[in-house]
Amino acid sequence: MSISEDIAQQFNDSLERCKRNSLFIKEFYVHFFSSDALVRHIFAHTDMERQIEMLRGSLHMIMLVSQQPETADECLSHTAEIHHRLNIPPYLYDVWLESLIHTVSTMDPKYDADIENAWRAIMRTGIDYMKAYGNPDQP
Repeated sequence: MSISEDIAQQFNDSLERCKRNSLFIKEFYVHFFSSDALVRHIFAHTDMERQIEMLRGSLHMIMLVSQQPETADECLSHTAEIHHRLNIPPYLYDVWLESLIHTVSTMDPKYDADIENAWRAIMRTGIDYMKAYGNPDQP
């Protein structure tokens, strides 16, 4: 199921507002790292400047996938394979999302329930794909 144009537009507009603050992604990682000790362990030897750039691109890619689900394998399989090899537990994707929503709530001056729902809807497509990748028990 693809996401409506209205939800995609709300997400995109919010993302653009958040990106105007140069600290958006860095603040997300501050919150994400403080959310779970395993997150800090997983990222202990990560080049964070590169990671920040990758996340910026991933947010747009996930929006594309949410509107064109048939592109999920093409767009997300490489990232999903890396996460699978790192044995990322499925619950951390939910922690990631909550950290992202928290950060958006502090960075988007127009944040409200509709904006939150748009972020959750867009991100859910990617998160569901990541959780299911390499897991034969997932549909």
